[in-house]
Amino acid sequence: MVRFYTCFFAVFLMGSSFAQDVERDQVSLAVKSGNAKALAAYFTPGVNLTVDQKEDVYSREQAEVIMNRFFTNHLPSGFDIRHEGKSKLDDHFYIGDLTTGNGNYRVTFFMKKEEEGFKIRQLRIEPE
Repeated sequence: MVRFYTCFFAVFLMGSSFAQDVERDQVSLAVKSGNAKALAAYFTPGVNLTVDQKEDVYSREQAEVIMNRFFTNHLPSGFDIRHEGKSKLDDHFYIGDLTTGNGNYRVTFFMKKEEEGFKIRQLRIEPE
């Protein structure tokens, strides 16, 4: 019986980790392709956004407009996650390098577990 619960718990953790990996990959693809709409689908209703050295908390819709403007002015040509981890608040964080036609940027995003899956609560895009 103990073995059953141990196996069940291991499968549950793997399933949770897999879901988070899928969401991370979808966010990465949205950034790499410059798709603000796909990226905004992963924002929390109020997302802390830093772009072009301006930081504030925006609604999902406002953040989508800001990201669309950024991607229009900085057409992405590549994005690779270089580091990932978990914060003390149980958020998953990712740090990646974004290559655009107008320079390179460091992208950091924090994802929090919500009812509908992992969502971005903070996104920072900073020049390298």
